Order: sequence, then C-alpha cells, then structure tokens
Amino acid sequence: MPRPIKDGNNFEINRSIVYNGKDINFHMPSMSACIKHYEIGFQISGSHHVYSTDGEWDILSGYVGTMPLGLQHQTFYTSNETHNSILIKYSFDIADYIKSEISAVAFNRFYAEKYHILNQEDQQVVRNIFEKMLTEYNINSPYSDSKLKALLTYLIIFIIEHELSHDINGSQGKKINKKYQ
Repeated sequence: MPRPIKDGNNFEINRSIVYNGKDINFHMPSMSACIKHYEIGFQISGSHHVYSTDGEWDILSGYVGTMPLGLQHQTFYTSNETHNSILIKYSFDIADYIKSEISAVAFNRFYAEKYHILNQEDQQVVRNIFEKMLTEYNINSPYSDSKLKALLTYLIIFIIEHELSHDINGSQGKKINKKYQ
C-alpha cells in the first residue's frame, strides 16, 4: 500500500523530481491502494500512466490527479522529460472537514474522476496553491495545519469550479460548471 502519513499528522506533502527520464522504467513494484489517507497531486512536468482495477489513464503535465480510497493501482513513468510533481496526502479528519464545507457528494464526485484538466491560466493558479502548501508544510509552524486545511479546501473548490470537461481519452472540451449539492 502507499506509505501512509505518520500517526498523529494530518498532512504529508512532498515534491518528486526525476531528471532526464533516468527512471523512465520506474513503476510501482505492485498494485496498491490508499486506505489510510487521501491523495491529490499536481503533475508539473512529465507524465505517468496509471493502471488500476478500474481502468487505465494518463496523468499529463498540468493535470491534477486523485486516487479514490481503496482503488488498487500501479503507476509507470511515460515520458523522457523531467518528471516533477507535488503530492499531498491528508488524513480522514481533514477529508471530513472538507466534506462538511462542500458536501460529501461533491467530495466523492471529485475523487471519482481520478484526474482533472484545467486551462493553462487555471493550471498556474493550482500550481501556486500546491507550491504554497508545500512551503507551509515545510515551515511547520503552530498554524500550519490550519493554513493547509484552508488551502486544500480552496484548492478542491477551485478545481471543481474551473475544470474542463474531458472524455475517457482525456481530450478537452468546453469549461463546465459543476454544481454539487
């Protein structure tokens, strides 16, 4: 299973950088599932392919990826360019807070989609939020958890409001306004 966040922590945020495709053959050694935390990631550059018990999809540069709880999956790098991404793991307590803010239905739909496509301007906004969250996580002040919870809630709402529609092959369509109640 993916390494869970440490007991007593609400967040774990890290950047992964693999230069010049040196690990183009990198892949998760076996299928695993998130069962003790939620994950959301932003693919800054490079790409990877996800194979799961629920299908296959590509996470391309600029995409936001999510992994539903319990979904068995395996990841493979698929590009020779630098693979740069930020991954946020967070506790069930944080997820419960977000669900109370946006509704459990909206939260569950957000995670059911597995990846989210934004236009370039919105990608930059999302990247900035991920970068702010990584910086705040590394500062680790007495207020970091509160700031991270607020930023994560804003991030998810922003993506829901600004996501472009896409089909199974990831082609982009017009912007859609999702109303989750």
